[in-house]
Amino acid sequence: MKKVFMVLIAALIALPIVAEQKKAPVTPTPSAQRGKPSKEQRQMTGKVTSQSGNTFTVMANGKEFTFSGAKLKALPKVGDVIDITYTHTAGGPMEATTVKGSKSNSDN
Repeated sequence: MKKVFMVLIAALIALPIVAEQKKAPVTPTPSAQRGKPSKEQRQMTGKVTSQSGNTFTVMANGKEFTFSGAKLKALPKVGDVIDITYTHTAGGPMEATTVKGSKSNSDN
């Protein structure tokens, strides 16, 4: 009887450990599998606070964000409220892909 209890206790202890080992491993995203950083389209609305060269700074949600506008035809003007679509690579710059005047401009 003592052996039955020992086997039962060993099984109860080992069962959760074995169950965890059988879980499928997490598969990284395709871009991470190739070793390339992921570029994801994101959006925000904010007010342009400064512009220098091909970069501009936007104030949104109480924080300043600096964007590269190298791929844009024209940079927004200081004081404009804009809707901006951009990409951000981990460790790299935020690159503006489209900039449009926000509907908020018409409310002023």
